[in-house]
Amino acid sequence: MSSPTTTARIILKGPDDWIPWMEMVKSTATTRQVWEYINPAKTKVEILDLTEPKWPEPSDLPLTAEEQAGTLTAAHKEELSELRSLYKLRLNQYDQHKAAVANLHRFIQETVHPDRVHYTFNCESVHQMLINLQTCLKPKEDVR
Repeated sequence: MSSPTTTARIILKGPDDWIPWMEMVKSTATTRQVWEYINPAKTKVEILDLTEPKWPEPSDLPLTAEEQAGTLTAAHKEELSELRSLYKLRLNQYDQHKAAVANLHRFIQETVHPDRVHYTFNCESVHQMLINLQTCLKPKEDVR
């Protein structure tokens, strides 16, 4: 009988742990396709915004005056149906990304030493948590 494999968890205690810990965070985020939402190397403005897609309405189509007052043409009905199918795919992806970012939030707080976890409190995003931790715990270039 084989024993289950476990992965070693790195706890971020100080600058010596920053690089391997950050690699774990980056690897987890990349695997879950959410690195572009949390990458601390980017500014808040550069970070992609995780926003829920908008349900397509007939008004999103280039309608004629007749269609705006009455019913859609068959072509526009088909186009709206395709847009709504695409919406469902995008909503599913959004839900997966939102869950992955929430899991990363928990993962980060679980792998930061209790003496340092306060840097993750009262942050509006995982990106902000990483910026706070990076500011205090990333080794300075001249020390490395």
